[in-house]
Amino acid sequence: MQTLSDALVSQILNIASVLLVPTVLLLILRRLIPGFGDALWRGYCQLLTWMVVLPVRLIRLLILEAAGRRGRRRP
Repeated sequence: MQTLSDALVSQILNIASVLLVPTVLLLILRRLIPGFGDALWRGYCQLLTWMVVLPVRLIRLLILEAAGRRGRRRP
């Protein structure tokens, strides 16, 4: 059980560090070069949004497909 919790904590910290480093760098760039940094920041925020939205939509589609409700209209 300890090994599983250690692996889970390690994975969470890896994901957090992968997201934290570009976020900090883009925030610094946004401060130093506002015109260029703002455009990069907006693109980065859209990328993060789609990284969350697309898997959720895919899972929803797969659930609907498995239930046989995809493409049917409600009465």
